[in-house]
Amino acid sequence: MTARPDDCLARNEWICGEYLSTRREILLDAVGQHVQLTGISVLIGLAIALPPAVLARRWGWTAGPVLAVTTILYTIPSLAMFSLLLPVYGLSSSLVVAGLVLYSLTLLVRNPAAMAGPRIAMVSAVSLVTVGAIVGFGGLGNLIHSGMNTYFKAQVLTASVLCVVIAVEADVLLLGVQRLITPWTRAARA
Repeated sequence: MTARPDDCLARNEWICGEYLSTRREILLDAVGQHVQLTGISVLIGLAIALPPAVLARRWGWTAGPVLAVTTILYTIPSLAMFSLLLPVYGLSSSLVVAGLVLYSLTLLVRNPAAMAGPRIAMVSAVSLVTVGAIVGFGGLGNLIHSGMNTYFKAQVLTASVLCVVIAVEADVLLLGVQRLITPWTRAARA
């Protein structure tokens, strides 16, 4: 069977509008899972990071140990982190969320009074969710992983671009929130 001249899927092209139209539901599900895993992870991370961050600010002597623990957690490679958490959470989305929460702690604890921490943690989580593909809960990472295994160019490129779009949109959204809740910073620059 020969491919039609306009059949970019059969020719396995990187840019293929037909991929978008025929895989719309799959893409929307992957984006939804990606955003959900990212959002839940950062929110839980904020809730966990706030008390030690306040403690470290209030009693300076606690800053060293708090930062040491969170920094050690951040240095664990993602595959190792998921492997270490596997006995506790099994192959589940909770495994991915727990790993992302632990990674976000360093970023959030170091920046308790500013939006920089949540912004960096959110963008970092967007990228790290893709690693969850190794356990089947990686949002767009699932599509990137399977696309790379089968060399499905349009799938790899589309899922990768969508990850970048989510990261940029999350950063812009949090920047807008930062400007809303800190109007004095705009006045100082003017």
